[in-house]
Amino acid sequence: IVFNVFAFGIVAQITIVLVWGIRESSFFNAIMVLIKILVLVFFVGVALYYVSPAEMTQNWKPFQPQGWSGTLTGAALVFFAYIGFDAVSTVAEETKNPSRDLPIGIIASLVICTVLYVVVAAVFTGMVPWETIRSWTSAQQGESLTMALDHVAPQALWQNTVVAFGSVIAHTAVLLVFQL
Repeated sequence: IVFNVFAFGIVAQITIVLVWGIRESSFFNAIMVLIKILVLVFFVGVALYYVSPAEMTQNWKPFQPQGWSGTLTGAALVFFAYIGFDAVSTVAEETKNPSRDLPIGIIASLVICTVLYVVVAAVFTGMVPWETIRSWTSAQQGESLTMALDHVAPQALWQNTVVAFGSVIAHTAVLLVFQL
């Protein structure tokens, strides 16, 4: 039997925040969302510092290294990243004007997340050549942003720590919303 004390502690703390109330939960969620966005902007900034846009365009050739099947597979995977947007509807009863606020919240979050997905994906694929990404193990692919920073700047340990911290916050935010 395996018992993960840290995972239990995180879930217990999230439960306490949710029991406090919706205002406190939304406050914590807003802080975590802000941190996630700042970390993604930080990643893009660091990437552009180490890799020029001219170098990035070289890594985009060929544009579709796996052809249309690879593009459609990637689109299918990204589709599942959008599953969490239905969670916005679970808090509809907590809004002051749900008929106005809910569509605005869902559409705005979809647009903002789509822009962030596209920008991070463009920068990431511009940082690391396709052949290098293909050679990564599945564990390395699971940490793709930190691996990309390692690839372009192996000495940038503190930048990797910031990105890893953002990942922990992102997973915690997902747990909070799912538990809500």
